[in-house]
Amino acid sequence: MAMPEMARLLGVPRSTVYGLLNQSEILKTIEFDDRRRVTKKSFYEWYGS
Repeated sequence: MAMPEMARLLGVPRSTVYGLLNQSEILKTIEFDDRRRVTKKSFYEWYGS
Protein backbone atom coordinates (compact mmCIF):
# COMPACT_ATOMS: atom_id res chain seq x y z
CA MET A 1 0.00 0.00 0.00
CA ALA A 2 1.18 3.51 -0.75
CA MET A 3 2.04 5.93 2.04
CA PRO A 4 -0.88 8.28 1.25
CA GLU A 5 -3.28 5.30 1.42
CA MET A 6 -1.91 4.30 4.81
CA ALA A 7 -2.20 7.91 6.02
CA ARG A 8 -5.86 8.04 4.92
CA LEU A 9 -6.66 4.76 6.68
CA LEU A 10 -5.11 6.02 9.91
CA GLY A 11 -6.39 9.59 9.56
CA VAL A 12 -2.92 11.08 9.98
CA PRO A 13 -0.57 13.16 7.81
CA ARG A 14 1.88 11.39 5.53
CA SER A 15 4.78 12.68 7.62
CA THR A 16 3.42 10.67 10.56
CA VAL A 17 3.39 7.54 8.40
CA TYR A 18 7.07 8.01 7.53
CA GLY A 19 7.84 8.47 11.24
CA LEU A 20 6.01 5.23 12.04
CA LEU A 21 7.98 3.40 9.37
CA ASN A 22 11.25 4.58 10.86
CA GLN A 23 10.26 3.50 14.38
CA SER A 24 8.43 0.23 13.79
CA GLU A 25 10.08 -3.12 13.36
CA ILE A 26 6.77 -4.70 12.33
CA LEU A 27 6.01 -2.50 9.31
CA LYS A 28 7.81 -3.85 6.24
CA THR A 29 8.34 -1.98 2.99
CA ILE A 30 9.13 -3.07 -0.54
CA GLU A 31 10.14 -1.20 -3.70
CA PHE A 32 7.59 -1.41 -6.53
CA ASP A 33 7.84 0.69 -9.70
CA ASP A 34 10.64 2.66 -8.00
CA ARG A 35 8.29 3.58 -5.15
CA ARG A 36 8.30 2.47 -1.54
CA ARG A 37 5.22 0.54 -0.39
CA VAL A 38 4.13 -0.93 2.93
CA THR A 39 3.08 -4.56 2.74
CA LYS A 40 -0.57 -4.99 3.68
CA LYS A 41 0.28 -8.04 5.77
CA SER A 42 2.71 -6.06 7.92
CA PHE A 43 0.28 -3.12 8.14
CA TYR A 44 -2.56 -5.26 9.48
CA GLU A 45 -0.16 -7.06 11.83
CA TRP A 46 1.05 -3.70 13.17
CA TYR A 47 -2.49 -2.25 13.33
CA GLY A 48 -3.73 -5.26 15.30
CA SER A 49 -0.98 -4.98 17.88
